[in-house]
Amino acid sequence: MSQSYFLGCNSADGFVSLFNELYDAYDGWTIYIIKGGPGTGKSTLMKNLCKYADSKNIKYEKIYCSSDPNSLDGVIFSELKISIADGTPPHVLEPKFPGAVENLVTLNNFWNRDMLKKNRKDIIKYSTLISAEHAKCIRYLKAADIIQSEINREVLLNTDTDKLKRFILREIRRNADETSINKTPKIKNRIINALTPDGMVFFKESVYSQCDDITVFKDDYSVLSQIIIEELSSFYKSEHKDIIKCKSFLNPNKLTDHIILPEKRKAFLTDNYNFNFSTEKNLIHVSRFYKKTILNENATLNSALNAKKKAIETASEHLKKAKELHDKLESYYIEAMDFDALNDYTSKTVKEILK
Repeated sequence: MSQSYFLGCNSADGFVSLFNELYDAYDGWTIYIIKGGPGTGKSTLMKNLCKYADSKNIKYEKIYCSSDPNSLDGVIFSELKISIADGTPPHVLEPKFPGAVENLVTLNNFWNRDMLKKNRKDIIKYSTLISAEHAKCIRYLKAADIIQSEINREVLLNTDTDKLKRFILREIRRNADETSINKTPKIKNRIINALTPDGMVFFKESVYSQCDDITVFKDDYSVLSQIIIEELSSFYKSEHKDIIKCKSFLNPNKLTDHIILPEKRKAFLTDNYNFNFSTEKNLIHVSRFYKKTILNENATLNSALNAKKKAIETASEHLKKAKELHDKLESYYIEAMDFDALNDYTSKTVKEILK
């Protein structure tokens, strides 16, 4: 079964791209970078590639677009050391070693330039409006992150840190592997949940298909769970275990919400108002580490949490507006495309990539 993730998302730091995770130029990888406008068939080409891979029983990871979760941004074939990706903004990819590592797949040859020039004003207008909506989204996510900083401060003031440390140490001892193999662990960074025009999207099946043993930390405030998961991640790295670090959608440069350990078929997840895993058997409420049971009744803290939720909801609304504008922009490119010629090219390209 294929796995699904994001490798880019709008965050408090702006649009964050993890597209450097697509390939390793120094480890024999090849990447195909697609160039083309909106609606020119980039995602369709990648979906056709996945269908062809399925017919050949080739495993892969699907990388979705957080601005349109029905559209692909990339596909990774780790066993073949091949990947393909949309190399246009906001996740621009340019060849460093053209031909030797990176190959350009250009879809611009199949559009009618005269038709696009005729609609130049509308194309510029919609492109500008889309950028403005994304900027508004990011400002609200920044506000949510500022509020989260206040939540962090309040929660940590009310946390029994000694009790938390003892728990983490017990977890580390309980999960120690006496048969640990001395190898260099593979650490992958992924985004498994992101804010989209459809709200929060979480690829739960990417967890369930890889893991039988799932531990969930119930943490409405998203503070202590991240501390625990980061400590466990460091421990498993020292144990030479491969780790998929699922980064925080709000602050992917700094924080990790979940980790997946494919070799052990094990995962540690955060459960909060954004993503719910409360049905899992191994559910640990982080409230056990609070100094006071009244923390959940703290009016200031709960008011801050509600303000953060509202900021994130408003950010998603701006993403939805951006998607509506993007659909209008795409219509100009779709009208100008020669899809018969494009389909012939796509068919040949798919077979070339997975020959």
